[in-house]
Parts: sequence; C-alpha cells; structure tokens
Amino acid sequence: MSTRKYITTFMASTLVVFAVVTSFNYYIDPFTYYHPPWTAINLSKNQRYANPGLARNYDYGLAVVGTSHVMEISSSRLSQITGVRSINLPFTAGLIREMAELVRLIVKEEKASTVMLEMNFPSFSLGDVVSDYPDEFPMYLYQPRMEMPLRYLMSFDTLRTSMAALDEPGQVTLDNKDDIGERQYGRDRVVSVWNYLVRTWDRKRLEFWARHQHEIKMPAEIMEARLVPLFEAYPEVDFELFLPPNSILFFLHHASLSANDFDRWLSFRNMLGGLAERFEHVRIHDLQTDFQTMTNLDNYRDLGHYNPQILQRLFETIVAGEALVDAETVSRNSIELRKTVVKFGQGFCRQQDVECSENLRAWLSSQDPAR
Repeated sequence: MSTRKYITTFMASTLVVFAVVTSFNYYIDPFTYYHPPWTAINLSKNQRYANPGLARNYDYGLAVVGTSHVMEISSSRLSQITGVRSINLPFTAGLIREMAELVRLIVKEEKASTVMLEMNFPSFSLGDVVSDYPDEFPMYLYQPRMEMPLRYLMSFDTLRTSMAALDEPGQVTLDNKDDIGERQYGRDRVVSVWNYLVRTWDRKRLEFWARHQHEIKMPAEIMEARLVPLFEAYPEVDFELFLPPNSILFFLHHASLSANDFDRWLSFRNMLGGLAERFEHVRIHDLQTDFQTMTNLDNYRDLGHYNPQILQRLFETIVAGEALVDAETVSRNSIELRKTVVKFGQGFCRQQDVECSENLRAWLSSQDPAR
C-alpha cells in the first residue's frame, strides 16, 4: 500500500471511529445535556457533570440548589412538599461560584418560577472559585462554547461514561442519584468527629487558614459578582435563600479556627438580611434559630449534616414561610445565635469525652454569654 493511500485510509478510519463515538455519545447522552434519555440508562452520580443537563432537559417549576446538606431528599418528595414539580440539584462540597453557575443556567431555561438556594458560609469560605473535587469543574457544560462537542460528544471519557450508563440501566434515577445510603446519627458519632477535628487542626494549619481567609474575596463581594446580577435580571423568579440548621458545633468549630471566622459568619448572615431589603423577589429563611434542634447532637451525623427528617421539615418550613425574616430580624437572630453558641460551648468543653483546643477555650472565656 502506498504511503498516500495508507494515510488516506487511516484518516478515513479515524473519522469513522469519531463519527461512531460521537453518534453513540449523542444517543446515550450520559449527562442528559442534549436531550432526556432516549433509552433506559443510569443517570450519572457525578453531580458537577450531571446537574447542567438535568436543569436543561427535565421538567420542573421549582429548583433546589445547595450542598450535601440538601442531598437526602428526593425530587418527588420535594414536589409533594412544595405542590410544584421540583428538582433537587445539589453539589457535594458545593462552592458558591458553582451554585451560581447552575442557578444562572436554571433561570435562563425559564422553567422555574422559584429557586431555593442554600446559603452556607463555608460555600463562600474558599473565595470566588470552583472546586477540583472529585474532578475538575466542567465549566464548558455551564457556559458552552465552540469546543463543547469536542469536549463532550467526541470524548472517549464520555464514551466510557455512556457504556457505564448502560450497565443494569434504570438503577440510578432522578430520585436516587444522590443517595448516600444508610448513615449513623447520634451524639457519640458527632463528638468523635469533633475530637478528630480538634486533633488535626494544629497551629500550622490554623495559621494557613488565617492567611487564606485574609486573602480571599469577602462573601459580600462574591454575592455582588455572582448572584445579585441574576436577581436583577430575573425579577419574575422568586429566590428563596435559606440558612440551614447546622449543629451548634458547626459554629463552634469556626470559632475555634479564629474569632474573626466566627464574626465573619455572623456578618455573612446579616449581609443576607440586607438582600431582602433590596429585592422584593428575594426572601431569606433563617433556619439557624431552631436551637432545640441545633443543640441536640442526636440529630446529626457530623458537625453540619442533619438527618432526613430535619431536612424534610426544613423545606416544609420554607414553604409555610415560618422562618421568613427581614434584615432587622436576621440581626437579632445573629445576637441570639452568638449567645447560644457561647453558652453551649462553655458547657460542652467541660464534658469528659470532649476535646477542645486552646484557641476555642480562649475564645469562650473572652465571651459574655449574656451579650
């Protein structure tokens, strides 16, 4: 065979292979980016890759966007609670930049009249960035450009994902795609996690965290850059922003990192209250005043994650408007939250099976529980 004929044959064969791969990937579309499933497949559990397609190609009138704190409730159960066809689109360890990209995509689709968005300070604590956990954030799925078909349809990584989607199809659905299985809840488990964190956050790590927090953009800057433009552009969409009921230890841990970290959290809460004053269609729901729940460690599996019953009650409370607050109320609630954290922490650190850092003990001793 002549060199010219060999090259021609090779190029033709390569084009055929890529055509087959592209066609197969388009038909299966494992991230449902171009169309809903045309055949029985398993939906992807890779939330950062799957969420854009679900937002584009599923029917819903209400969307929930948040972190792993909202994972343990199905879209069908949400629909029952809200009375509207709903979709739950969480990110494990979600950062605000990622959630804002998804919210932007959702409102551009013009399906949702309501977006419920989790407002958790740790989502802002790394700054205006996207995550590299567990894989690089696929911005091309959120802001598609010319290279989109090359990176998705013509990708052999997508081909492997397409093949995996056909393995016992129908096992992973919209309702169980975020299922984390059985989890142990209770005080003993939570205290074990707490003690582990106390031992691992040594002085060197605390110094690094303090430097990092000084360097990153403030939550208010990120909010103005990423979410406020969406509030301004889509006045027809109701944005329900909610502060989740993390355990009191979640706040106490941030106080142990630095006094500034805890104060930044309270400032973050108060900043959200200001949004309710600026936009009629942006409402704030403060679930961080349910101190009976937040101080009962049996409700949690670690410092932040509550059981499914509390998560269900969270959405019922939002729908009923029972935790709706204005700027003045958020500010008052922040004062009560500080008092509760200090009072609980002082008693918690006296318990025999609890370890508390020098940082935290110093902070607690400097606080007036009645302030």
